[in-house]
Amino acid sequence: MTIKFITPEPLPTPHENELLIILNEECTEIIQECLKIQHLASKVLRFGLNEIQPGTVLRNVDLLGAEIGDFMAVVNRLYDQNVLAKDLVEWASERKEKKLEKYIQTLPSADGGNKRPATLNEIIEIVSKDGYSMPVKDLKRELDNRGLGYLK
Repeated sequence: MTIKFITPEPLPTPHENELLIILNEECTEIIQECLKIQHLASKVLRFGLNEIQPGTVLRNVDLLGAEIGDFMAVVNRLYDQNVLAKDLVEWASERKEKKLEKYIQTLPSADGGNKRPATLNEIIEIVSKDGYSMPVKDLKRELDNRGLGYLK
């Protein structure tokens, strides 16, 4: 005869069960978003920050930023629902910053220029005038004409 362990603690209530199910769903979405971010980061490494993939009007760096924004929306929801403690996440982020400061092997580029990078809205405004089919070289020329920089 096998002795079976039975927890002395009460099982989750139906509401707690539902919250845990939602948490599982959110974790799955985070994994999917992380995979998208990983994929876009690879595209940026292979083709550059400013490359615009066929079928889209956004640069790789803009797509990456949008995916990170999606991820942050989930994190903010978890803060709002008191699933994550914001102060603990901020502490962990500061700890990571210190590690990066200590271990990062490269310095930022000194030749960044003095132009501020174009915002996503400015880029959309420019390319929408051409029906979202503007070649990258034309977009870069228009940004230069406006005194705006673009990521290299």
